[in-house]
Amino acid sequence: MQDKKVGIVIPIYNVEKYLKECLDSVINQTYKNLEIILVNDGSTDNSLDIAKDYAKNDPRITIINKQNGGQSSARNVGIEYFSGEYSLKYCKNIDGLEEYNIKGNNPLNIYNILNQNKINVIPQIDYLSFLDSDDYWELECIEECVLRMDGVDIVWFDWQYFGNVTEQIKKYGTRIKNKYEYHEEMKISNVEFLERSYSIRNKHKIFAFVVSGLIDWNYLLSLKLKFIQNIKHEDMHFGSVLFAYARNIYVYPKSLYYYRIHSDSTSSYLHKKSISPFVKEWFGFNPSDDISDGLIYDYWSKLSLLINANEIIQFYKQHDENYSFKRLLHDIVIPDFFKRSVDILKLADNNGGGYDPCNAIDYLIHLIDFCEKSIKKLNIKL
Repeated sequence: MQDKKVGIVIPIYNVEKYLKECLDSVINQTYKNLEIILVNDGSTDNSLDIAKDYAKNDPRITIINKQNGGQSSARNVGIEYFSGEYSLKYCKNIDGLEEYNIKGNNPLNIYNILNQNKINVIPQIDYLSFLDSDDYWELECIEECVLRMDGVDIVWFDWQYFGNVTEQIKKYGTRIKNKYEYHEEMKISNVEFLERSYSIRNKHKIFAFVVSGLIDWNYLLSLKLKFIQNIKHEDMHFGSVLFAYARNIYVYPKSLYYYRIHSDSTSSYLHKKSISPFVKEWFGFNPSDDISDGLIYDYWSKLSLLINANEIIQFYKQHDENYSFKRLLHDIVIPDFFKRSVDILKLADNNGGGYDPCNAIDYLIHLIDFCEKSIKKLNIKL
């Protein structure tokens, strides 16, 4: 029953308050054939020490230490590790864990890799799942997903919120049952999923996915799909492409994932009062730049939407046989991306004018070129 190996990637960034609860839900899964990758993304608290304690007691855990680069970067490290893209060099034993370094090219600035194994063989996996380090799973989560993976590319399950849950979040509800209105488990095609997305366009226009499911590893490799680096909302591009081209999707409207709501959520890696170093480095800011964190945050958030939209368009153009996806992009998805991000022009004109370090206007023009008629219907004055 447990012959399939499941890879799990967990980005970690300053989550010492929540990490033990997260890791306990993983190591105690009823499904035991796991390969667990903890990507420490430059934490400055005690998160790394907690991760090491778990790795010393569980040989299934590997820690990858890297420079802070955000959620996308951390998840891509997990994908690249399982893909065998890294050549490892054994160094020494550090306090009960074996240390490896990356040989050759190291663009994501990985410091070292730690686990109990003395043989630097990358494990072969069948399925992949992502989990955020401030959240946790039901203990049967992976087992229930593996049982439903026969002949499908994705098992898609629901979540439930906990923690600082506001009335607004309660109204949002769960994605599968409340937004997509699936109340029974079933297998659907990508076309059926896209048509359902089209039919509920007034409720949920932009799709996002990363943590609420199990992905067939070979399917992910066939797409050559990774997360866009340096942006917010990275689950929009990843989820849209993943679901649009899946042969079969198993919809499982059971809440297996506990999504924590709290003021210092690590899911964004950025807050209006605390800008992560990788963001300012990406924009090329100097410490002397007289630009508020609030402006940086707003610009980065809108720019991320534009980059997501353009990357989705680029993927579609390379795989343009998907008519249902084209219709959804032209009529709903790209116009909504445009509507949500067009006020970046106002931000770019703030602070004396001309603040647009990443040429956001070019991204906007590309969206207009792709679906001009649909965007014109929004009646937005530029």
